[in-house]
Parts: sequence; structure tokens; C-alpha cells
Amino acid sequence: ELVPRGRVSVRFEEDDTEFLVRYQLDGVEADCESCGVHIHEGLSCEEHNLVLGHLYNTSIYGDDDASDPWAVNDSPSVFRSTSEGVASDAFVMSNGIGHEATMGRALVIHASDGTRIGCGLLHNPWTTSVFRSTDEGVASDAFVMSNGIGHEATMGRALVIHASDGTRIGCGLLHNPWTMNVMKAEIGPYPDGGSNPVVGLGNVLLSPSGTVQAVALDDGVLMFHAMMEGLEPNCVKCGVHIHEGVESCDDADVIGDHWFETLETVDRIDPWATEKSTYSTDDSGKADHRFYVYN
Repeated sequence: ELVPRGRVSVRFEEDDTEFLVRYQLDGVEADCESCGVHIHEGLSCEEHNLVLGHLYNTSIYGDDDASDPWAVNDSPSVFRSTSEGVASDAFVMSNGIGHEATMGRALVIHASDGTRIGCGLLHNPWTTSVFRSTDEGVASDAFVMSNGIGHEATMGRALVIHASDGTRIGCGLLHNPWTMNVMKAEIGPYPDGGSNPVVGLGNVLLSPSGTVQAVALDDGVLMFHAMMEGLEPNCVKCGVHIHEGVESCDDADVIGDHWFETLETVDRIDPWATEKSTYSTDDSGKADHRFYVYN
């Protein structure tokens, strides 16, 4: 019997349409290639009948199974697991439902055959961020939480202290003089590129240029924005990957392999080998693309 455990967070973008789903799970089906993380209509996980079907706007997508954004063949909500039954990644999608209408819904983990093996209700994490004070009005403690919002989107926000009845009694703006969470790479040709022409283009040598920005969000999620030219024209699944090499792009041997967290007890799937870290180009070889990767 499968007993999934872990955490799933859902963060909506500013326009309240697309949302980022971040999951860290274990106890799921091992070596699964087509398991799923789906938001359902139900407001309870107590009984199977109360979980209901997938949550999406039927006026936009239609009400037949073929139009269900959670069930289509290329749905980003499909995940893969390791041989230990561990899955950890992130994806972006839209179902035509905004933040307010999603709150309190049942989030379901599916096995490869569609069986519902896990369920939890989406809630606002701030309702549990309470503290206790002494008889002198002093409070000192720490807590860990996740609200599905990364470092960049949190910077400059108001942090409020509440009294027990909810009254707002204190306020300060969050700031950080450090900018290490924002990284940018100036792209140039790969070393020894002359010996690696693109065969599919008749051995034409490419000379890419531009920038790729990576912003470190919460829980190891990286948000990328690639703005480049001089790439392979009309490419649908070209790749942007971080490699192990440090401080040099001059020697191909130094650049090394894909860089991601590995665990001694888990044979983790290479996140850079998935379709999430890919971009598309136009017929002139230009790309302006955003995507998320958990490494």
C-alpha cells in the first residue's frame, strides 16, 4: 500500500492566471513515469465522493475529458519518481481558476493508473504563524513556513505584528542588502565550438549571445528568463542547463556535467534532463523564454 507524504505549495502569479506548483513527496509509486499532482473541486479529503473531479474553468477549456488541462497528454502536472518512490520538482500551469476560488480545495496525488493515493487541502499558511509573549510583553522565537512566494516577490513587503484579536500593532518593510539570489550569465559560444557544429543545420556553426537570468526562489526553485539570439532557428526543445563548472567557460572539461542536488540514499532524477528546462526559438534563432526548475 502506498502512503505518500510530503508538501505541495501553489503560488499564483500577479495576474492570477498561471500558478507555480512545487512538490516534495516520498512514499509514492516507485519508478513512475506518469503520476500526477492535481487540484480537485472538493473541499474535503475525508471521503472519496467529497473530493470530486479536477478543478478547471469549463467555460474556457470545455467540459469533456479531452479538454481537461490536468489530464491532457502534455499536462505539466505529470511527474516522475525515483526507484525509492521520491518525487521533487515544480511546474507552471493554468486552469482558468484564480487564487480565491482555489483556496481550500483538495490537492490529490495520483498513481500512474489514475488511482488517488494522497490528498490534502490547500490552505493559507499565515493562519498558523502565531506567537506567545511573556507577562512583560516580550516575545522571542522562530518558526519555519512556506507561503509559495519566493525571495524576489517578498522583498520590500510589509511585515506586520498582530495582537491576539488580529489588530495590526506593528509594521516594518522587509529588505535585504544582498543580491546573491539573483544571478545573470552573459552567453557566448561554447569552448571548442568549432568542433561541435549543429549537424541538423548542415554543420552550420552557431554563435549564441544574450543573457540568462536565474532567480533563486524558495525551496530550491530557480526561475529563469532567457533572452538570446544566434541560436538554432525554429527549435522547440533546445536546452538551458546549469553545469558543475565554476568561474570558467573557456575549457569544456572544466564545465562538467549537470549541477543538481544528489542524495546518498536516493537515486534522484536529473532535473535538467526533463523538458522543463527547454526553450523555443523563432525562425531567426531568437529566444525570449521563462521557465522554472527545481535542482
